[in-house]
Formats: sequence, structure tokens, C-alpha cells
Amino acid sequence: MHRALSRLAVAALVLSLGCSDDSFKRNEPRLELVAYLDGQSYAAVDDATRTINLGEVPVFATKWAIWKMVNDTRQPLKVFAVTYGDTVGVRWNEARWVDPAKVDDPNRPFRGGGQAFEATIPAYGAYLLGVPYAPLAEGEHRAVVRVESNAANAVDGAPIEAIVTAKGVYTGEPDIEIEYNSYHGPNPASDCVDVDTDGIVDGCAIPVGSALDFGNIGLGETGTVRLILRNKAECTAYPGVDACSLCGLTVAKDEARQNIGLGFKPGTNDAGLFEFAGSTATPFDILQRNVDPSCNASGEVRLLLNFKAPTQEGAYSATIVVESNDPDEPLIEIPVRGAARNAPIAIAKFRAIDPLNPTAPYTNPTDIEPLERVYFDGRDSYDPVDPGNPARIAAFQWEVVEYPVGTDTGMFQPQGQLSSLFSFWLPVAGHYEVKLTVWNVDGLQSGDTESARVAFDCIPGDALHVQLVWDNATNDQDLHMTLANQDDRVCNQPWDCHWLNRRPVWFSSSASGVGPNPTLDIDDTNGLGPENINIDSPEPGTYRVYVHYFGDFNIGAVSPTRNTIRIYIHGQQVAEYRRTLTVEKAVWAVADVTWLADGSGFVTPYPSDASGQIGAVGVMQSCSSPGWTFP
Repeated sequence: MHRALSRLAVAALVLSLGCSDDSFKRNEPRLELVAYLDGQSYAAVDDATRTINLGEVPVFATKWAIWKMVNDTRQPLKVFAVTYGDTVGVRWNEARWVDPAKVDDPNRPFRGGGQAFEATIPAYGAYLLGVPYAPLAEGEHRAVVRVESNAANAVDGAPIEAIVTAKGVYTGEPDIEIEYNSYHGPNPASDCVDVDTDGIVDGCAIPVGSALDFGNIGLGETGTVRLILRNKAECTAYPGVDACSLCGLTVAKDEARQNIGLGFKPGTNDAGLFEFAGSTATPFDILQRNVDPSCNASGEVRLLLNFKAPTQEGAYSATIVVESNDPDEPLIEIPVRGAARNAPIAIAKFRAIDPLNPTAPYTNPTDIEPLERVYFDGRDSYDPVDPGNPARIAAFQWEVVEYPVGTDTGMFQPQGQLSSLFSFWLPVAGHYEVKLTVWNVDGLQSGDTESARVAFDCIPGDALHVQLVWDNATNDQDLHMTLANQDDRVCNQPWDCHWLNRRPVWFSSSASGVGPNPTLDIDDTNGLGPENINIDSPEPGTYRVYVHYFGDFNIGAVSPTRNTIRIYIHGQQVAEYRRTLTVEKAVWAVADVTWLADGSGFVTPYPSDASGQIGAVGVMQSCSSPGWTFP
């Protein structure tokens, strides 16, 4: 008995000697912060002091300082919060975390935004901590990052600290545009003022004459208007910064102004007759359009606004407030109005095939391609006073209210704008919207309702479709596409499809313009474009796209011209590239389309010759065969 007790006492003594406080702590969770380097372009890193120097970061862009939060113990580690201590500069945005095993792109782990803290890091696990720096001003900036956790190596339970340094530099800024009905604005010259008297025009009130107007909405009916918020910025790529974050427009509450973000000004919509369809929660970002194909950014947000007309006639109004980080127009007020009237109802739709007149033109809404005419029908419009009497509708008016950026509207060639049947020609692929307004015999006008509009996408039917448009009506830009794996000389015949060789035969197995052989459909010498090259079914190979600044119609002058190339594969836009050509006879090497044996293809930008620019530029004085070799 005593012998057994003594053995137990010895064992306990051995255990007590071997289990110091330090050994217990080794079994508690620990947090180590190690700079995450994959795909990052920091100016400097010091793991000893947990410091990341981001280097230069453009104002209105975001760059992430990223650490691995390593828990090299067998106990879970809880991170309760990540806050900032001493900071210099704004904006140090909310820190986020991700599980690196669950990100799509390890080089840009926070492209999807990440998770807000708290986080529990499993035993022997590691999560990523991202600190987003989005400067609003130039200068040297710094932040102390404080990680609050249950880590045993946190001194007296204090947060473990890290440091981020960076330099804000100016390369461009977001540029907001408001669109509704046929209005685009605001107009800085007439709509905007210096609200805070600091010498900068920063507050805009759109005039009542340009109000977002529903028009006359039938008693008890609902009118609908689309409000578009657009970021018109065209900031070029910057080394080491995710292109998708460049010049991003952020719509958010601004405490220095009305602290609304996006919503109705208090006191202007108390009855709730006007409302947004869907969420308008802020903040939200509007990335600039197609700065990089991987961003998949349209450059705009489309919102639906409803007006619920009362059952009694009357005129109603409200004011929408938009606050953003646009430095010139951070506050915009939009007047809104609508009238409840026993008004006629406009019904717009595609014109269907007429079985009694099968040769009459019509449109199949599932098969709308560029360079075709599209047909509409307003004959179902009616007046509630006598719905069955078509004679109550006395007048019609059609408008094309939305169309792709860069479209030359002079090419629409509209027919029947003031009749019940309307059509127009589609010069380029992209999104369009048509609006119908009608009047009854009493002169009462219909309102802007969902039934009065027809929205559709014009989709190329060819497997490969390349489109060129430009922003100057006084010069001639030419689209070229070579079969580069055969001969890449510009203007070489037959291996360059261009204005002198519009239907080359690249593959003798098919006729000109058929199958794998390309076609240039328009040589637009009148400015703006479009010019399109199509291939029905490309053969495997490399197709290189060029733009040539052929000449300017203003004798003795050269107008800098912004060219836009859009590339569609199997009807889907996969790339959009822009570059300004400033020299007559300049040639812009834009991109390669690589076509594979399985019928798929992908686009690669031509190597850049200047920071932030797509492709490279040379000068070709004349276009003649056997062609000119790009430098």
C-alpha cells in the first residue's frame, strides 16, 4: 500500500517537473504573421517587424497588404477582430480574411472580397489576412494593423501588430454619369456648384427640366424607368495593382454631405409613391468598363425605379440623392416626377410574322444579328377610356434610347418613327433598348412603363466577330486582321483581311466569305465606324488584329482618336481594348485570337510598348502588298 503510494508520488513528481508553464503554452494556439508573396509586387517586406511596404498605389485604386496568419499548434486559433491603430492617410478599408485553399486565383486571393472577421484558424492551419489600402489623396501613408486573438504569444493578451506603408500617387479618377430617359449628365457647367466653398465644383443638382420623368401613368398603374449609374473613367493599368480596382467608383453614404448614399431625400417621398425595385444598399462599387477582360465589368449599374400612381389624378415629385467618391461630383440630386392620369398605355413589342402576309418583314427575337434591320409593332397600344377602340390612339413616337458605346446613330436609318410600325438598322453588336410613346385623341400622352420598352441584345452569328469603332467623325480608321501563322505583314494580300482585300480566300476548301474565310463587311471612311471582320467557322491558327489610322479629313490637322476594339467568340464578347492614336498613319497592334482544333478560341493582348497601354504602335505610311512588317 505505502509502496504503491510512493510510486504514484514519484510519477507525479516527474510529471510536474516535465510540465512547466512553457510546455503548457506550447499546446495553446499561437499566431505568426508572415508576408504573403505569391503574385504580389510589394516595394519591400520585413517579416522581423511584420512590415509590408506597398510602394506606389494610384489614388482611387486598391492594393492589398497580405499576411499568412499561421497557427502551428494543435489547438484552434481564434481571431476576434482586426483594427487599426495609428494611421496616416485615408482610406484604410476593413481588413478581410480568406482560406487560401478556397480562392480561385492565388495571385489575387481577395478579388472576391474575402470575409469579415471573426475567423477560427484550425490546428496547423493558415488563413490569409488582407489589408486593403485605397488612397484618396497623394502622399506617404502608414497604418498599424492590430490583430486581436486568443494567441498565447500575444504579450499580456494585447493585439499582435503589423505595419503597412505606402505612397498614394495620382493617375486618374472615377467619373460618374447618370443616365435615364434620354438624359446623360450632370453637366458640370450648368448643373454643379462649389458646395463647400473650397474652390472645387462638387455638388450637382440636375435641373427640373431634365427630371427623371415617368410621364402620365394610368390611375392605379405602375410606371417603370431605368436609372443607370455609370463610371466613365478610363484609367490605364498600373504595375503591381489589380487593374479591376483602378479608378473604381464607390457609391456610399457621405457624412460630410447628406449621409444617404443612394436614396430619396428626406421629405420628398413621404408617401412612398416612388421606389426602387430591388436593393439600393450602399456601399457598392462600379468598376470602370473592361479595363481588363478578367474583371468582367460593364462599367455601370442599372436600377429600376417605380412610380405607383394613385387612383386619383395628380402630379407627384421626389428627389433622389447619389453620393460617391467622384471628386468633382460627389453629390448629385436628381428630380423625379410622375403624373397619375387616365392615360393611354403604350405597348411595344417585336413585330411578329403575319400568317396572312408571310412576306412582310418581322423579327425573331432569338436571332438578331449586326447589319440587319429590326422591326417593332405598337398596334396593341390602347386607351383605357375605350380599350377595344384602336382609333383612340392618335399618334406614335419611337426612340432608340440605349445602344452600344461608340455607335454612330446616324447609321440607324429609322423607318416609321411616327407610326405604329417601326424599324431601324443595327450597325454594331451589343445591347439596345427601344421606347414607344403614344397619344390619345384627347392629346393625353402615355407614360414610361415597362410595356412601352423593348430591350434586346444584338449577337453576332459568326464564330469570330471583331468590331472597330472610334470617337472622331473627321478621320478614317481601318480594321485589319492577318492570319499570323501564315504571314503577319499588314496589307499583305492575301493574308490580311482589310479594305483592299475584304474577302480573301485563306482556305481553298471554301469559297470567299464562307466557312473559315473572313469578310470585312464595311469600309467606313466617314468616321466613327463600325468596321467588322467576321469568320463563320475559323480554322485553328492565330488571327492578329490591327488598327490603322489611315488619314484625317481635316487637311493639315491630325485629330487624336480613341479606337475601341471588341472581340466576340461564339456570340459572347470576350475582350474590349481601347487606345488613342495621335499620329496619322499609326498602326496599333491590338491582340491575337488563338483558335483551337476543338472550335474554341481565346484572346491575348499584343505585348505592350508603354506602361498602362494595350498593344504597341508603329507607323505605316502606305498600305500596299506585299505588306508592311510591324516593328
